[in-house]
Amino acid sequence: MTVTIRTLAAIWRISKYLMHADGSVTDDEIKPVYDFFKSFGEMNDEVFHQIVRDADDMTDTEAIRLVDALDDAAKQQLADLFADIVVADGELYESEQALYRTVQEECHLPDPTTSESEEEDAVDPDDEIVPGFILIRFDGVTSLRQSDQTEWSALEGQLAEWIGGKRVEIVRFTQPLNALSEQLNLNQRHVVFMLPRGGAGTAGDNMPATLLYGGGYPIFGNIIVALETDGDYEIEGFATRSLLGEALDAINAAVGGLLRNE
Repeated sequence: MTVTIRTLAAIWRISKYLMHADGSVTDDEIKPVYDFFKSFGEMNDEVFHQIVRDADDMTDTEAIRLVDALDDAAKQQLADLFADIVVADGELYESEQALYRTVQEECHLPDPTTSESEEEDAVDPDDEIVPGFILIRFDGVTSLRQSDQTEWSALEGQLAEWIGGKRVEIVRFTQPLNALSEQLNLNQRHVVFMLPRGGAGTAGDNMPATLLYGGGYPIFGNIIVALETDGDYEIEGFATRSLLGEALDAINAAVGGLLRNE
């Protein structure tokens, strides 16, 4: 690939967006970008710093225009690079897929090529996981909690401990929660969240929880988001990586982007 410094800056700018699409950047996501830039023989620290400076001063429109102007062979190389970035950490969230599709459409990139060995080693985003629960602290910081407990007597103790209570109170069927359940297209399940009861709790107005409640008074303390079956009202975690990621994205959108990864 023969490109200018300005075009490399455009590639770096788009790569940064893709690396940050899931809310965090890992070494696995950085590696394909590092290897790509290292492949240019005249690359050194001074040149790379110039690329970074140009990328910061560049608009997204210019970055898209420069990438779109490349020849077919270069576009194929970038389609593969951008795909490598979003799957590098082994987890493919809806936010990453959506951003990749946008970049592909705006820059008129072809579909990425994948070797047979890569296809065999690829991580299926729908692989089952130990059921996951989304903990939302009162300050908006989120984290993942997992449990393979199926009996409510044992699971409730874990849930309560995670949010600082002796037991939990389940909030269900509020307008915002119903909208989330419909958006996620759940299979005979609906989204709920749980409040701590009977313990010291955690002080602090939990604005995301208040918005999910949709009522007339604020919710205090930490909460945990889960699923509940429609028929027998059994609490469950999110059973796949993809659903967990989609749920987190949807919840964050529902609360106006107030959530932050731990």
